[in-house]
Amino acid sequence: MKNINEMKKIILQAMIDYYGAEHQEKIADIIANTNVYEWANAQDAKEIKEKENYFTYGFDNDYILIEKFFYDKVYANEENCKIVDNQFIALNSNLLNIEEKIIYALSQAYIMAFMSNGTLEKNNHIYSKRRGNIYINYKEDDRGNFIPQNSVPYFEDACTKYDACAITRSITKVNEEDFCIDDLYNTRDYAAILLDNPVVRNIINYGRIEHKFVAELGDNNFTKIQSALNEEFPNIIINEHNYLKKSNKLDELFKSLIPIKEELDNLYISNNRQK
Repeated sequence: MKNINEMKKIILQAMIDYYGAEHQEKIADIIANTNVYEWANAQDAKEIKEKENYFTYGFDNDYILIEKFFYDKVYANEENCKIVDNQFIALNSNLLNIEEKIIYALSQAYIMAFMSNGTLEKNNHIYSKRRGNIYINYKEDDRGNFIPQNSVPYFEDACTKYDACAITRSITKVNEEDFCIDDLYNTRDYAAILLDNPVVRNIINYGRIEHKFVAELGDNNFTKIQSALNEEFPNIIINEHNYLKKSNKLDELFKSLIPIKEELDNLYISNNRQK
């Protein structure tokens, strides 16, 4: 199995190939300067959290890192009161037990950093940062920690998972079902309605990298997919408790969006013929 440093070099080139050479410097900087840890037990996690000054909001004494790959925390430095945006990667070696899963986890984490790195800003006494085409606002608690007021919507997460799967496939040449371990409801299938089309993917990813809202990207079909994932999809997940009914409703939602894929694909073919 390749070590982490070897994987980082491979992922660097794969991300540059995927997103474009114009982003080479930023991607290389993120991969070079984002700390990566591996952990297997509570003691490992405790040491990582203490080193990174990280805690799970509301659970200061809980040293078990939650099952995700990319971690970020906004807080006020105690020495100079400067607001810090700290990002790092922690990989659970129990969960990520094969090379393909590690590459996928690293790819996804680097994409999240790529879509959010250096975006922290203050406007009207409110700190916020971007990830892709969405805002995350922070509220300061009485200890100078900034708590995110909203979670990242499904659409951005789905695009992230789609991209991470594509990058991992380009490296490992294996089926994504062998390594995509964190997409229970296959949200990447919804993103694929847009992102399988290379022209559309370039438009969507340009918007995410430049932090433009989907509605600004020039096609109402993009907004329809975003709305389906951010509004209709979670409504089914949260409010339908019967597994079979939930599955059927999700299937119906997905099928209702297929005509959008056909419309975009026809437009792409038409555009190619005109060139």
